Amino acid sequence: MLVIGVLASAIFVFVRCFVRHKERVQLSCVLVLVLFWSIGWLAIVQLESMGGRESGTYGSDAAYYFERMANASKDDAPLLAALEGPSRGYVAFGTLILLTSPFESIVWVNLANILSLILALSFIYWLLRERDIRPKVSLLILTLMGFNGIITWMVLRNLKDTLFVSTSLLEMIVLYHLFHPREFVALRNVALSVLLAFFFGCIVSTIRPWGMVFSGSILLSMLLGAFFEGHVRRAHFFLMLVFGGLLFFISLDWLASSMETYKVFQKYNQEPSVLVTGLPSPTQILLIPLRFLMGPGIVRPLYPDQAFQATTMTGNILIFLGSMVWWSLLPILFLTLAHPVSRIMRNLAVTGPALFFLCVYSYGYAGTADTRTRAVFYLLSAPLIGSYIEDTFRCSLSTGQARVLTYSALLTILVCLGTIVSYMTLG
Repeated sequence: MLVIGVLASAIFVFVRCFVRHKERVQLSCVLVLVLFWSIGWLAIVQLESMGGRESGTYGSDAAYYFERMANASKDDAPLLAALEGPSRGYVAFGTLILLTSPFESIVWVNLANILSLILALSFIYWLLRERDIRPKVSLLILTLMGFNGIITWMVLRNLKDTLFVSTSLLEMIVLYHLFHPREFVALRNVALSVLLAFFFGCIVSTIRPWGMVFSGSILLSMLLGAFFEGHVRRAHFFLMLVFGGLLFFISLDWLASSMETYKVFQKYNQEPSVLVTGLPSPTQILLIPLRFLMGPGIVRPLYPDQAFQATTMTGNILIFLGSMVWWSLLPILFLTLAHPVSRIMRNLAVTGPALFFLCVYSYGYAGTADTRTRAVFYLLSAPLIGSYIEDTFRCSLSTGQARVLTYSALLTILVCLGTIVSYMTLG
């Protein structure tokens, strides 16, 4: 219970100290509703799994992680035992949860994952408000993310992705605070940001492949974003690039390890990874990210035996509900990316990590990433979507009406085309 208590305390302290007084009640209401929504689905998942595995998981990676957590918790040196093998950071996290819980159960780990999601949503709200996105829009984004079934399914599967995204968002808000003072970024902040990026990279790389490189992408995004916003002096900018280059060379071992992961995927799935086979063709440049963004869609959960290697009724329902929510947001994402490059660069501090993640995991996995990987992108893309909705509220009435019509037309095309393609490509 210690880890769960720490996470709950962290949520309370963050909301209390970093959210404006007038906004705390509404934000707390949304977070509590997401908490009850997630716990309700957790109860359904556990009831569904009672007749299955003893671990209470649906199998696959979830069973593997829990088995390692349970074995490590019984070892004489539990944390050292947990740090052996892949995804050791998440296994150590789960082992610590089991060591401090009344009895051994996957429920405690999943409860901690739910609280990690609540904390991640708090971080997203802070980032949205720092970008001058009004509270109503920020709460709308949080509601759509918190009640997205695919994100809920990610949290309840005892997988490492929730811890990965919450840790990455924590890095984003720490570096954002360093890079966005009232005037110019001090040189000490520049140096401190490099050290912090390396620190977070070491942590995230124990959770997910490309962790160190992804941490470097957050650092680079913050640097470029602050530079285009006029917060970084030119001399400091080039000095930062030098430090960033050193960080990249330090992370080459992690990069090599991640490439091995992609090679395993290529051999197993017989679907070549662009990052392994070379540069993408012009057709792949467009279709692979589109495949990542559109999947899994609303059709595949209706025909799970033809679409997924392992399925559960609860998972299919959540994926269907989550796909509906995501497809309603996808036209906004496309319209945001259609903005002039200058506007995207000015918002790069909070949008860069999402774009980097999209490139790595869509081209790396040839667009066939798991739903949990897509859920991570959904959360990281919240500032992108929020910025477009905020711009729509601020523009003139005629422009706003034109945007609504464009959104409606694009949504209709995406739903029709996505449904047809999903049905035609069923296994």
